[in-house]
Amino acid sequence: MMRIEAYHGTTHRNAKEIITSGFRMSEGNEHWLGDGVYFFVAGIGYSPAKASELWAEYRAHKKRTPFCAVLKASIEADDDEVLDLTTYEGIRIINYIQRQCAQKLAASGQWAGYVDGFMVNFAREVMGMPFAVVIGNEYIQLEEEDRRLRIRRRTPNCTICAVNDLSTLKGTVINKEWRIQEL
Repeated sequence: MMRIEAYHGTTHRNAKEIITSGFRMSEGNEHWLGDGVYFFVAGIGYSPAKASELWAEYRAHKKRTPFCAVLKASIEADDDEVLDLTTYEGIRIINYIQRQCAQKLAASGQWAGYVDGFMVNFAREVMGMPFAVVIGNEYIQLEEEDRRLRIRRRTPNCTICAVNDLSTLKGTVINKEWRIQEL
């Protein structure tokens, strides 16, 4: 059984709604790690708490609200339901998935961009792989300057996970609430 402490940054309003009604999954092949609810977790670069605070402020700016929040949850999943792309075994599995979906990727035109989300969704939907949680190191424009300058890097600055099976989330609480000074 794998247990992971996870942080989700958002607006204060969204945080209250999540506590009341639950998370809504992001869906689509363009997402970093496929369909799921995204969290920052321990790994490389920014701490999960700091990364989620920066992301919450970004979301607040986009929604034109000064109120931010970070949710904290525990993720509990069987080891065979976790695809950990920060490990050798995880990379071996994603390479296998890529070989299995190469023709579909080529036909879809997905080769032109990042294909990670496409491959994870393909593995779940076509190959029947039971990934409830996918973990990966990513570069995300967390700092305002990175977004303003449109910085794109291949070197990751944080570790995230996508939770596809919401029953793996336990004990979601609001961990921090604050008001940003400027919009």
